[in-house]
Amino acid sequence: MENRVTSRIADLSRAGAGALAVAIALSLASTPARAEWWGQEERHEPFEKAKFTSPTELTNPLYPMKPGLRMTFEGTSVTDEGVTIKRRMQINVTDLTMTVGGVKSLVSYDLDWAKGGLVEAELTCLAQDDEGNVWTMGEYPEEYDDGNGVITGNPAWYHGLDGALAGILVPGKPAVGTPSFSEGWGPKVEYNDRGKVDSLGVTVCVPVQCYKDAVVIAESSADEVDAEQLKYYVSGVGNVGCRGRGPKDTEHQLLWLTKVETLDAKSMDKIRTSAMALDKKARGRNKTYAKNPALETMGAPAGTK
Repeated sequence: MENRVTSRIADLSRAGAGALAVAIALSLASTPARAEWWGQEERHEPFEKAKFTSPTELTNPLYPMKPGLRMTFEGTSVTDEGVTIKRRMQINVTDLTMTVGGVKSLVSYDLDWAKGGLVEAELTCLAQDDEGNVWTMGEYPEEYDDGNGVITGNPAWYHGLDGALAGILVPGKPAVGTPSFSEGWGPKVEYNDRGKVDSLGVTVCVPVQCYKDAVVIAESSADEVDAEQLKYYVSGVGNVGCRGRGPKDTEHQLLWLTKVETLDAKSMDKIRTSAMALDKKARGRNKTYAKNPALETMGAPAGTK
């Protein structure tokens, strides 16, 4: 559950981060720490590729991801030794696509730093169906030991390979009281995350801005009993942050949106090159990922930095 801002700067002072955490905690004080809905782990989302007519156009208001978008998050988390460390994550939406399960998917190149060193780089494939649901079609995370570049894991899963199934990341019509939904199923790498709409109309203040109508989605898995991650989505913006919840949440992750950019052509070239380099390495390091078709380029966006 560590890298879910699944997936992405202004300085977050300690005082500001603490006040923010308190404000959000108070706003959700009446919410139960844990909803018992993981008995549905084996229930997957019906996947019909015919219902993806414009899959790379992510127009869901809660997740409007266009090539050239960069979102940066900063905050903290707690290590297994109980030490609080600084965290920074970045989501970079490329102009690359990969066809997964017969559906052309948009590729996001995501980076995660801890204590100043890069601890994970990830290629995530996203697609939107005709009902506005944004799906995660697969992920290749490359994990590094304490930012020193030594790979410690690369648990890839992609729809249609090794029994894996795509799942919904952000529903098109979120409503409280609806059943939980699978965010993906990768049995080979024990990926079984689920989400559920936790609350609507929540006020959340992050370094970028204060928002009054956020949708909160609670995420967890069969392996994380009494621990959830709450992700905050704002219409027209996307994910603006996340925090942990539950008596067995030991990571206490706090990550908030600190900067939003539209990359210029030079920056897009750099991101595209980095994503393609990771793709090349992944094909030599992971047998599952190597089964995927080649990346394709949509064409660089005309944004300015």
